[in-house]
Amino acid sequence: MRVSGCIRVFLGIFITLALIAAGAYAVANHYLEKYGATPEKPIFPEEQGVAFSPMQTRAPEPAPGEAAPSPAAEAKPSPTPKPAPAGELALVTWPEGLIVRTSADLDGEQVGGIEYKREVYLLETSSDQAWQKIKVANGDLEGWVKGGNLELVQESN
Repeated sequence: MRVSGCIRVFLGIFITLALIAAGAYAVANHYLEKYGATPEKPIFPEEQGVAFSPMQTRAPEPAPGEAAPSPAAEAKPSPTPKPAPAGELALVTWPEGLIVRTSADLDGEQVGGIEYKREVYLLETSSDQAWQKIKVANGDLEGWVKGGNLELVQESN
């Protein structure tokens, strides 16, 4: 009986340790699956590059008894497009984007930022070539950025 008693004790200890290890593995696996995965990178409106445009609606159809207005009567003068700012078209080449400032120095107030590969118009360059004045294409942000972070775009006509 002594041998069978020892076997039962060792078998009980072994089964207990196996159950504890299996439970610890299950709990660890659960938390690793839940919190270990990297979430998807959010896409912010500034990164999308295209501003939201409202949906176009169709004009209401006339009733069957009414005459449809003539196309000449409905014609509206087309709005004149805004002229492009005087300057050369360029792309931002700094991977982290650029900070736009009110003046051509580090003490200038930060008025915004421009993301990587965004189109801008190069308006002027400071006398020491350290700063460049830009205006964002399709936007109203204008200011100074550090020089050397823009690449001129060759426009094909």
